[in-house]
Amino acid sequence: METLREKQAFEFYYKQGNERSYMSTARQFNVTKRTVARWAKKHGWQEKVQLRDQNNAKELEKRTDKSVVDQKAELLTVIRYAIFGKDQFADRLRKGEIKAKDMFEFNVLFKNMLLLLGEETERTSHEISGELQNIVTDSEFLRALQQADEQRASKGDTDSES
Repeated sequence: METLREKQAFEFYYKQGNERSYMSTARQFNVTKRTVARWAKKHGWQEKVQLRDQNNAKELEKRTDKSVVDQKAELLTVIRYAIFGKDQFADRLRKGEIKAKDMFEFNVLFKNMLLLLGEETERTSHEISGELQNIVTDSEFLRALQQADEQRASKGDTDSES
């Protein structure tokens, strides 16, 4: 059975991090290094250190993953608002207020949204799947996007001829 003093010694030992040593623990608890080594062997301090380090690393990884997911979700919300929010891109497109140059900005926003959703950003087919089906379901919207894209392409062709 591990005594309170031995538990406290382990906690002190562990908290020293990369500087941990039996000697400093022995000085702190006014015992010999040999006594600390005996406690460490008896109670598996090295295994405890490894296990706690692994658990701490897993916890840090979870917090990091959650942070990344939260940041992606926030960015996705901002992008969706920029595209679908009131008086934003989709509304302006429906009202006929979108110019060909605006399509470039839309393309950047939409590609970033695709990346955040884990989708490819470059495709040769026009198949839309997954969450995108829920986002892009308005056929008028898609038709308007295609028309604006065609306008941009024909304007680009005109520009290159001059």
